[in-house]
Amino acid sequence: MPFVPVDQTCLVEIRMEIVGQKVENTIWVESEDLLDEAALTLIGETVKAWWISDYAPQVSDLVSLTEIVVTNMTTETSNQVSVNGDHQLGGQIGGTLTTNSTFAVSFRTASRGRSFRGRNYIVGIPLEHMAETNVVEASWASDVVTAYTNLLSQLGDAGFQWVIASRFSGVDPDTGKPIPRTAGVTTNVITVVAADLVIDSQRRRLPGRGQ
Repeated sequence: MPFVPVDQTCLVEIRMEIVGQKVENTIWVESEDLLDEAALTLIGETVKAWWISDYAPQVSDLVSLTEIVVTNMTTETSNQVSVNGDHQLGGQIGGTLTTNSTFAVSFRTASRGRSFRGRNYIVGIPLEHMAETNVVEASWASDVVTAYTNLLSQLGDAGFQWVIASRFSGVDPDTGKPIPRTAGVTTNVITVVAADLVIDSQRRRLPGRGQ
Protein backbone atom coordinates (compact mmCIF):
# COMPACT_ATOMS: atom_id res chain seq x y z
CA MET A 1 0.00 0.00 0.00
CA PRO A 2 1.29 3.52 -0.73
CA PHE A 3 2.09 5.83 2.16
CA VAL A 4 -0.74 8.27 2.90
CA PRO A 5 0.30 11.27 5.01
CA VAL A 6 -1.84 12.39 7.94
CA ASP A 7 -0.82 15.91 8.92
CA GLN A 8 0.09 16.60 12.56
CA THR A 9 -1.09 13.13 13.55
CA CYS A 10 0.60 10.10 15.14
CA LEU A 11 -0.01 6.41 14.88
CA VAL A 12 0.30 4.94 18.38
CA GLU A 13 1.03 1.21 18.56
CA ILE A 14 0.38 -0.39 21.95
CA ARG A 15 2.52 -3.52 21.79
CA MET A 16 1.94 -6.38 24.22
CA GLU A 17 2.72 -10.05 24.76
CA ILE A 18 0.63 -12.88 26.15
CA VAL A 19 2.19 -16.33 26.67
CA GLY A 20 4.88 -15.50 24.12
CA GLN A 21 2.46 -14.23 21.50
CA LYS A 22 2.95 -10.66 20.23
CA VAL A 23 -0.22 -8.60 19.95
CA GLU A 24 -0.98 -4.92 19.55
CA ASN A 25 -3.70 -2.32 19.47
CA THR A 26 -3.47 1.04 17.72
CA ILE A 27 -4.95 4.50 18.07
CA TRP A 28 -4.36 7.82 16.30
CA VAL A 29 -3.52 11.06 18.11
CA GLU A 30 -3.52 14.57 16.64
CA SER A 31 -1.70 17.67 17.85
CA GLU A 32 -2.05 21.35 17.03
CA ASP A 33 1.60 21.92 17.97
CA LEU A 34 4.89 20.66 16.57
CA LEU A 35 5.26 16.90 16.83
CA ASP A 36 8.87 16.90 17.94
CA GLU A 37 10.53 14.18 20.02
CA ALA A 38 9.26 15.67 23.26
CA ALA A 39 5.66 15.66 22.02
CA LEU A 40 5.86 12.08 20.75
CA THR A 41 7.38 10.98 24.04
CA LEU A 42 4.63 12.71 26.00
CA ILE A 43 2.00 10.91 23.92
CA GLY A 44 3.73 7.59 24.54
CA GLU A 45 4.12 8.20 28.26
CA THR A 46 0.47 9.29 28.53
CA VAL A 47 -0.71 6.08 26.85
CA LYS A 48 1.64 3.98 28.99
CA ALA A 49 0.35 5.58 32.20
CA TRP A 50 -3.22 4.95 31.02
CA TRP A 51 -2.41 1.31 30.23
CA ILE A 52 -1.08 0.78 33.74
CA SER A 53 -3.85 2.62 35.58
CA ASP A 54 -6.93 1.81 33.48
CA TYR A 55 -6.34 -0.97 30.96
CA ALA A 56 -4.20 -3.39 32.97
CA PRO A 57 -6.74 -3.87 35.80
CA GLN A 58 -9.22 -5.30 33.28
CA VAL A 59 -7.02 -8.02 31.74
CA SER A 60 -5.10 -11.14 32.75
CA ASP A 61 -1.70 -10.93 34.44
CA LEU A 62 -0.44 -13.05 31.52
CA VAL A 63 -0.60 -9.87 29.41
CA SER A 64 2.51 -7.66 29.52
CA LEU A 65 3.14 -4.26 27.98
CA THR A 66 6.35 -4.34 25.89
CA GLU A 67 6.43 -0.87 24.31
CA ILE A 68 4.46 2.08 22.99
CA VAL A 69 5.63 3.11 19.51
CA VAL A 70 4.58 6.60 18.41
CA THR A 71 5.09 7.48 14.73
CA ASN A 72 4.55 10.93 13.28
CA MET A 73 2.59 10.31 10.08
CA THR A 74 2.90 13.84 8.69
CA THR A 75 5.43 12.59 6.13
CA GLU A 76 6.91 9.23 5.23
CA THR A 77 10.19 10.18 6.93
CA SER A 78 8.82 11.96 10.01
CA ASN A 79 10.11 11.13 13.47
CA GLN A 80 9.28 8.19 15.72
CA VAL A 81 9.84 7.31 19.37
CA SER A 82 9.48 4.16 21.44
CA VAL A 83 8.50 4.23 25.10
CA ASN A 84 9.55 1.13 27.05
CA GLY A 85 6.58 -0.74 28.49
CA ASP A 86 8.74 -2.20 31.30
CA HIS A 87 6.74 -5.44 30.91
CA GLN A 88 3.97 -4.07 33.10
CA LEU A 89 1.41 -6.81 33.75
CA GLY A 90 -2.34 -7.04 33.66
CA GLY A 91 -4.05 -7.09 37.02
CA GLN A 92 -6.45 -10.05 36.83
CA ILE A 93 -5.12 -13.25 38.42
CA GLY A 94 -6.55 -16.57 37.25
CA GLY A 95 -7.52 -18.31 34.03
CA THR A 96 -7.82 -16.49 30.72
CA LEU A 97 -9.31 -17.17 27.31
CA THR A 98 -7.10 -18.23 24.39
CA THR A 99 -4.94 -15.60 22.69
CA ASN A 100 -7.20 -15.37 19.65
CA SER A 101 -10.28 -14.74 21.80
CA THR A 102 -11.01 -11.04 21.99
CA PHE A 103 -13.57 -8.43 22.91
CA ALA A 104 -14.12 -5.41 20.67
CA VAL A 105 -14.60 -1.81 21.76
CA SER A 106 -15.68 0.73 19.15
CA PHE A 107 -14.51 4.33 18.87
CA ARG A 108 -17.19 6.71 17.59
CA THR A 109 -17.11 10.16 16.06
CA ALA A 110 -19.94 12.54 15.12
CA SER A 111 -20.01 10.99 11.63
CA ARG A 112 -21.20 7.64 10.30
CA GLY A 113 -19.37 5.13 8.14
CA ARG A 114 -16.20 3.05 8.23
CA SER A 115 -13.99 6.09 7.61
CA PHE A 116 -15.16 7.63 10.86
CA ARG A 117 -15.00 4.74 13.31
CA GLY A 118 -12.26 2.64 14.86
CA ARG A 119 -11.87 -0.20 17.31
CA ASN A 120 -9.51 -2.09 19.56
CA TYR A 121 -9.55 -5.78 20.40
CA ILE A 122 -8.94 -6.69 24.03
CA VAL A 123 -6.68 -9.68 24.72
CA GLY A 124 -6.33 -11.60 27.98
CA ILE A 125 -10.01 -11.79 28.88
CA PRO A 126 -10.30 -13.28 32.39
CA LEU A 127 -12.38 -16.45 32.60
CA GLU A 128 -14.09 -15.17 35.72
CA HIS A 129 -15.69 -12.39 33.69
CA MET A 130 -17.43 -14.70 31.23
CA ALA A 131 -21.20 -14.64 31.67
CA GLU A 132 -21.62 -17.75 29.50
CA THR A 133 -19.66 -19.64 26.84
CA ASN A 134 -19.42 -16.84 24.25
CA VAL A 135 -20.49 -13.77 26.20
CA VAL A 136 -18.64 -11.54 28.68
CA GLU A 137 -20.20 -10.02 31.77
CA ALA A 138 -21.88 -6.67 31.15
CA SER A 139 -20.12 -5.19 34.17
CA TRP A 140 -16.67 -6.15 32.84
CA ALA A 141 -17.50 -4.77 29.40
CA SER A 142 -18.60 -1.54 31.06
CA ASP A 143 -15.28 -1.34 32.93
CA VAL A 144 -13.36 -1.74 29.66
CA VAL A 145 -15.42 1.01 28.03
CA THR A 146 -14.78 3.26 31.03
CA ALA A 147 -11.05 2.57 30.76
CA TYR A 148 -11.00 3.72 27.13
CA THR A 149 -13.20 6.70 27.91
CA ASN A 150 -10.57 7.72 30.46
CA LEU A 151 -7.93 7.57 27.72
CA LEU A 152 -9.89 10.18 25.78
CA SER A 153 -9.80 12.59 28.70
CA GLN A 154 -6.18 11.83 29.64
CA LEU A 155 -4.95 12.57 26.13
CA GLY A 156 -6.98 15.78 26.18
CA ASP A 157 -5.45 16.81 29.50
CA ALA A 158 -1.99 16.30 27.95
CA GLY A 159 -2.90 18.63 25.07
CA PHE A 160 -3.72 16.10 22.36
CA GLN A 161 -6.81 14.86 20.52
CA TRP A 162 -7.67 11.21 19.96
CA VAL A 163 -8.89 10.85 16.37
CA ILE A 164 -9.92 8.39 13.71
CA ALA A 165 -7.61 8.69 10.70
CA SER A 166 -9.08 7.71 7.33
CA ARG A 167 -6.36 7.07 4.73
CA PHE A 168 -8.50 5.22 2.17
CA SER A 169 -11.87 5.90 0.59
CA GLY A 170 -13.82 3.31 -1.35
CA VAL A 171 -12.61 0.20 -3.16
CA ASP A 172 -11.20 -0.09 -6.67
CA PRO A 173 -13.71 -2.28 -8.56
CA ASP A 174 -10.98 -3.71 -10.77
CA THR A 175 -8.46 -4.72 -8.11
CA GLY A 176 -10.70 -5.00 -5.06
CA LYS A 177 -8.17 -2.94 -3.10
CA PRO A 178 -8.88 0.21 -1.03
CA ILE A 179 -8.34 3.50 -2.83
CA PRO A 180 -5.75 5.66 -1.03
CA ARG A 181 -6.54 9.27 -0.29
CA THR A 182 -4.08 11.99 -1.26
CA ALA A 183 -3.95 12.94 2.41
CA GLY A 184 -5.54 11.34 5.45
CA VAL A 185 -8.67 12.81 7.01
CA THR A 186 -9.02 12.97 10.80
CA THR A 187 -12.18 13.08 12.87
CA ASN A 188 -12.32 13.54 16.65
CA VAL A 189 -13.27 10.54 18.77
CA ILE A 190 -16.12 11.57 21.06
CA THR A 191 -17.23 8.33 22.68
CA VAL A 192 -16.34 4.66 23.21
CA VAL A 193 -18.92 1.87 23.15
CA ALA A 194 -19.22 -1.89 23.22
CA ALA A 195 -21.56 -2.88 20.40
CA ASP A 196 -22.33 -6.22 22.08
CA LEU A 197 -21.00 -8.64 24.69
CA VAL A 198 -20.06 -11.44 22.30
CA ILE A 199 -16.50 -12.77 22.13
CA ASP A 200 -14.75 -12.31 18.77
CA SER A 201 -11.76 -14.17 17.30
CA GLN A 202 -8.58 -12.89 15.66
CA ARG A 203 -6.76 -15.59 13.71
CA ARG A 204 -3.47 -13.67 13.65
CA ARG A 205 -3.32 -13.82 17.45
CA LEU A 206 -3.16 -17.61 17.47
CA PRO A 207 0.18 -19.05 18.69
CA GLY A 208 2.94 -18.70 16.11
CA ARG A 209 1.02 -16.33 13.85
CA GLY A 210 2.71 -13.09 15.04
CA GLN A 211 1.04 -9.68 14.92
